[in-house]
Amino acid sequence: MIVTMKKIYSVVFLLMWSVLASAQCSTEDYSFGTAEFGVSPDPALGESFEVGVLGQPYEDIIHLLIPTDPGDVDSTFAGLGTIDSLKLMSVMVMNGTDMVDISTIGLDFTCNNGGDSPDPCTFLAGNQYCADLFGTPTVCGVFPLQIVIEGYLDSFIGSVTVPYVFENYTLVVECEVSVAEPARQEVMELQNVPNPANDYTKVIFNLARSGDVKLVVSNLLGEIVLTRSLEGKRGQNQFTLDTRSLNSGVYLYSITAGERKVTRRLVVN
Repeated sequence: MIVTMKKIYSVVFLLMWSVLASAQCSTEDYSFGTAEFGVSPDPALGESFEVGVLGQPYEDIIHLLIPTDPGDVDSTFAGLGTIDSLKLMSVMVMNGTDMVDISTIGLDFTCNNGGDSPDPCTFLAGNQYCADLFGTPTVCGVFPLQIVIEGYLDSFIGSVTVPYVFENYTLVVECEVSVAEPARQEVMELQNVPNPANDYTKVIFNLARSGDVKLVVSNLLGEIVLTRSLEGKRGQNQFTLDTRSLNSGVYLYSITAGERKVTRRLVVN
């Protein structure tokens, strides 16, 4: 009987793993508007990857709008021809002094191209696609991150392969959970613009209801360097944060309303 139950548990586990492994992001979940090319998260817009927690399941999504003109990706490539497709080759992080595959810290990615190519990570020009970044972080810290692609161009000299790297990303994995997730979420959608910040940055957050809000900025050692008490209103709120007193570096800032706390990354130049 014990052996039979073990077999049943094994089958159930494999079925659950199969469902999770086959889950795919949706290309319809994000809009680039009228742009010809785009990537999200986009550091130039102050966007960043979700903050992970050591030993806790993690997921975020990379969205890509593939152009037809290589000059839309990088002006260096303007006039070289037209893009046939791009391939997402790898996601790399700086762990210590080495740039290594993201699998070394417990994460991986899976692509969704809607069946447009046999290779799910090959994305055709003029279309929008996505990739799931997922896993359970095995290392905590602040990791510079790169998205490595190859572009396949049709040019006057024939087919040309051009490597390209999306960089200026940082992935933050906290070493422990600071606050448990409550059933009712008072804080929704937290970001700051610009990020990196020079003298000021605008912290933008949504509240499900009006109430007192606490803003806390800490360094990566967990030392609090700045706090503010705010009165938030239901809906979108904006607060201008003076960063001139902060040294250049990476910080974590949190908005707490009621029992809900949301944390994001702040880079100060």
